[in-house]
Amino acid sequence: MKIGILGGTFDPPHMGHIKLALAAIGRCGLDKLVLMPAANPPHKKSMTNPLHRRNMAALAAEEYGFELCEIEYARKTPSYTIDTLKELEKLYPDDKLYFIIGGDSMLDFEKWHEWNKLITRCAFIVGSRSVAQKEQVEKAVKDKIERFGAEIYVLDFLPEEVSSTEIRNGEAEEEVPEKVMEYIEKNNLYKRF
Repeated sequence: MKIGILGGTFDPPHMGHIKLALAAIGRCGLDKLVLMPAANPPHKKSMTNPLHRRNMAALAAEEYGFELCEIEYARKTPSYTIDTLKELEKLYPDDKLYFIIGGDSMLDFEKWHEWNKLITRCAFIVGSRSVAQKEQVEKAVKDKIERFGAEIYVLDFLPEEVSSTEIRNGEAEEEVPEKVMEYIEKNNLYKRF
């Protein structure tokens, strides 16, 4: 089975995440899509309570027929993708794993913890934010395929720009899945002034 893994802080999960996941499913014929919220990502400091972010990711997964994976959420230390991959390989020993990442992540890939071990251990699906970024991403992907024999797919679609910060500030609520928006309102998250 082909399994796509979309990790993130999901603060909150929004239509940019959903459209990226759906495009990845279509591009690579994925059999399953897994949302994986991170409790302690090493690159972000101030976020909404991890339990709320986990619950919102679960609601988005339910609404769109995805699965929730709590490997990173359960980890008390910072989450590195290489460690997560090792755990996922144990969970899905007979399946092919595809990490779904944004263009920014691909351009900074060589700054990731143990990226050189990660690059050939699983496949990657990359989405870009703009035409200019897509050109840079395609160049970076070509380089990694030539240098390492990596398996990387670049998505053709360019999603509309969705900002989690704008959503938290109450400026783009239409970009939040319905059940997630209900959760935000019920729990009085992202207080607006």
